Amino acid sequence: MDDTRRARATLSLNIPFRMKESARELAGYRASYTGDAAARSAYLDALEAEMAASARRGDFDGVTFEALRVIGGSPSIMNGDRLGRIVAAARRGLPLAHGCEACVEALPQTVCTASLTGWSQGGVDAVSLRVGSVHERELAAIGATYDADVVRNAVLFLDRFHVDTLEAVIVVGIPGQTPQSLRRTLRACVGFESKRIRIEPYRGAIIGSGALDETLAAHAADIDDASLLFDAARDFLAGQGFVHRSCDLFARSDARSAFDDARLQGCDFFELGLDARIVADGFLCRSTSDYATYIECSASPAAVFERIVEEDDRARRLRLACCRLGALERVPFDAHEPDAETFFASLESMGLVKRKGGDVSLTSAGMLLWPLIPQPMQG
Repeated sequence: MDDTRRARATLSLNIPFRMKESARELAGYRASYTGDAAARSAYLDALEAEMAASARRGDFDGVTFEALRVIGGSPSIMNGDRLGRIVAAARRGLPLAHGCEACVEALPQTVCTASLTGWSQGGVDAVSLRVGSVHERELAAIGATYDADVVRNAVLFLDRFHVDTLEAVIVVGIPGQTPQSLRRTLRACVGFESKRIRIEPYRGAIIGSGALDETLAAHAADIDDASLLFDAARDFLAGQGFVHRSCDLFARSDARSAFDDARLQGCDFFELGLDARIVADGFLCRSTSDYATYIECSASPAAVFERIVEEDDRARRLRLACCRLGALERVPFDAHEPDAETFFASLESMGLVKRKGGDVSLTSAGMLLWPLIPQPMQG
C-alpha cells in the first residue's frame, strides 16, 4: 500500500534492563531489571517473538512507522549483535517508512567497536547518548557509571562508525550545577557535532517521593533554580543555531526528530516489551511489567496486556491538547471540557502551565518537567 494512504505511527522497543550500578542514575525510568546474561537473552528472544506475532495477527496493518526507537534508559547494555538483529528484523518485517530512523538509547561506556558493529546490522543510524554532564562532580551527583573521558571516547567511536545522528542527553538541575558549568556541558555537546540535544530534569528529588503536587511544593526552590538553568540553556542553544522543537528537545535548524514530530502531532504509537504502552485505533493498551509473565506469553501478544482502555472523543481531544503543549504551542482552553478543566487547573496550581486570555501554555518549569508529568492516555 502507498505510504501516503497509511496512518503515521511510531514504534518503540522497550528494553528496561540496567546494570546494577545504574540504579540511581536511571531512577524514574519504568520498571528496571538487572538480570544475568541468560535473563537478558531470554528477554530479547521474547521481544522478537512478540514483534513477529504482532505482525502476523495484523496489529500493524494500515500504519507506517515514521521512526523506531530502542528505549529503556540503557538498552545498549544488551548484546550488540542481538540488538542489531532485532532492529534488522523490524526493518524487514514491519511497515517502516523509507529512510526510517532507528535510534538506540545508550550509556557512553557501552559505545564501542563491538556494539556499533552489532547495531550496524540493523541499520541503526542514530544514538541517543546519555552525556549527563562533562563535570565529574555533577556526574557523581547523578550517580553516573562513567566519567567525562568515557563520554568523549564514545563520541569518537560514533564518528568513526559514521553514525549519522548524535542526540546528546544532558541533565539540568543537578545539585551544585551553575549557569557556567551548564554552558560548558552544552558547549561540549555542540562541539561533539550533536544534531539534537535533549534536556532532562534532575530526578533525584522528584522521583519516588510521593504525589507530584506535594513533591513539587516540597522542592519548589530547587525547581525554580532548575527552571532558570533551563532558560539559560534555551538562550545558549538558540545562539548556537538550535531550534527548540519540543519541551525537552533542541535540534539544529536543518535537523528534526521524526519520532518526536509524530508523537507530538498525536499519531498512534506502538511499544513492544515489558511495561509497554500502545495508543492506537482509539484504545490504550498497557502490557505486563512482570518478567516471567512476559517471557511466557510474548508469542501471544493479547495475553501480555494488563489494561485496555477505550479512548472516547473527550479523552482524545485532551490527549491532542497535551501533545500540542509538549510541542510548545499555546492551546485554546475550552471551559466546556470538564476533563481538560480539571487537568489544566491541576497543572496551573503546580506552576507548570499559565493562562493568557483563552489559552494555556507551559511555563519554564512545565517544559522542564513535562516528560515526568503523568498525562491522559499515556499509560
